[in-house]
Amino acid sequence: MATPDLTTRELVSGGRGVPADIVRGATLSAGEHLTVRIEGGALVARRCLTVVARNDNPSPAVIEVITQRCNIRPATVSEVHDMAGMVEITITC
Repeated sequence: MATPDLTTRELVSGGRGVPADIVRGATLSAGEHLTVRIEGGALVARRCLTVVARNDNPSPAVIEVITQRCNIRPATVSEVHDMAGMVEITITC
């Protein structure tokens, strides 16, 4: 079993952690609520209608969690890594 880090996360109580790239010009804060969908094979995180983060290569398990539930799930920003331009999003399962 791998040690969890920014690119490998295990299912945690209450959700699944997923890394995503912050979209240029977007600012995110830990605790912020978003919605996530699968669009064209990519995980897309939105604040209202605005795309704020994306993961172009989500794991099959993440795709399954989202698509089994009408292709939209609530999510919360867990961590923001401004220097890396990445965010950790917890998807509610």
